[in-house]
Amino acid sequence: MSFDESDNGSSLQGIKDNPAELSGPSSVSEILLRGTLCTTPEDSMAVFELKSSRKQILVKTGSEIINGVYLHSVQPLSVSIKRLGKLEEIQLYVEKPRDMTNLNMTAQRTDGIRQNDKNRFEIDKETLNKNLDNVNEIISQIAMRPKMESGVCVGYEIRRIKEGSIFQDIGLLQGDVLQRVNGMDLSNPEDAFRVYKSLIGETSFNIELLRDGQRTSLNYEIR
Repeated sequence: MSFDESDNGSSLQGIKDNPAELSGPSSVSEILLRGTLCTTPEDSMAVFELKSSRKQILVKTGSEIINGVYLHSVQPLSVSIKRLGKLEEIQLYVEKPRDMTNLNMTAQRTDGIRQNDKNRFEIDKETLNKNLDNVNEIISQIAMRPKMESGVCVGYEIRRIKEGSIFQDIGLLQGDVLQRVNGMDLSNPEDAFRVYKSLIGETSFNIELLRDGQRTSLNYEIR
């Protein structure tokens, strides 16, 4: 999950402001869709990977991805791009799942994350900071969309989590509806950005969510 810098005062570092300036082919076969952030049609974003350089770029709706290829619209699992005046669809790239049969589940967890019980985790500060710093990687690991009830956003529903990502390792599941972090509501992108910045320097935090219609709280200690 990521947040765009615009006139609303939000700011992030590490994102290419003009992705079209990156040298790259104009063929859509040379790009992969790695992640989506669906908010309003105008403010939705997507992360693309250039196959030739493995570089990831964050692109807002209406912006140029590579030469002559524009992001037209964003859906949770796909995007529409405009090229040569025509619309084309690109599906989210999904890596083949790993064979879990003979693997030790504890050993697969991201280094620096430990699960103490069902809803309690410990995260090394270095691990948290490393992941917070890599914005492009974060958005490529998770796809979410606003969860609406009676026309009101009640949180963000997780539509996809990359296997082996930090989001999976801290106990989040596909279908969870994230509602609050440290008591702060998640009802629009500005709230999400505020929460993102608040985690820097924290020694603990908790996530309140809906899982299968039931309220659940996940708690984290940062050491």
